[in-house]
Amino acid sequence: ASSDSDNGPSRGGAHRKKSLAARWAEKHQVNKRDEDEDDEDEDGEDEDEDDEEDLAAAMAEEEQGAHLEAGDGSVRAKKAAKKVKVAMSEEERAARATAAAEEVPFTFTMPEDVEGLAALLTGHSVTNQRLILERLMACHTVALDPQNKHKLEVLYRLLMERINTLSPEEGGGGAPAPLDHDAVDATSWALYKMTRIMPGFAKKEWQTFLGVLQEDVANGFNAAGGPAWPTGGDLLLLQTLPSLFPCSDFLHPVTTPYVLTLSQHLSC
Repeated sequence: ASSDSDNGPSRGGAHRKKSLAARWAEKHQVNKRDEDEDDEDEDGEDEDEDDEEDLAAAMAEEEQGAHLEAGDGSVRAKKAAKKVKVAMSEEERAARATAAAEEVPFTFTMPEDVEGLAALLTGHSVTNQRLILERLMACHTVALDPQNKHKLEVLYRLLMERINTLSPEEGGGGAPAPLDHDAVDATSWALYKMTRIMPGFAKKEWQTFLGVLQEDVANGFNAAGGPAWPTGGDLLLLQTLPSLFPCSDFLHPVTTPYVLTLSQHLSC
């Protein structure tokens, strides 16, 4: 019994010690497994963080590259603008040189005949012809001297005569010379301006012109060859008249005789 009692506790203690060691070993293995899993999780997290850092770095590089490209684009745009500015400045210099070569005086003497008026305008662009006529009217305005009214009336007649003389004439071979459209445009523009300044005088001048044409038609009916067709200068004046007076009025002191004159010529 004593031997059983001695052996019993010792075997039970050894069994407890062995089971305890096994439990500690199992616990250690479990802890090690947990640590390994934690290490793997940390490694995964580190890898994720590394990936995020790499992605952020790549985005930063792309953004920096975009900024650089935008900067290069702005630089290129500035250079292009400078080139355009230089080109425009060269064009401006050329234009100024041309304007200096065609410099127009500020004061003019009123011409006495249509040849003197043609001498002032010939060789100039349509813009300079308008400028010459505008300064010619400004130098002889009635506000400076009441006696300038007569000079402006003479100028109005000269402008009508100039349009009459600008009609193309037949050359030696029968081909008409080209019409100087710039001269017609500038002269018509001056007539329009002066018609607004002196409408009463303009009305009388055009009524006189239309009356002469009607007399020619009336006298032509008694002639052997019949009425003569208006000349090229007369046709240019007839074409200019509607731009000076309204043609939509039912009864007008100028445009009504104008329509009647055209009807008489077309009926011949």
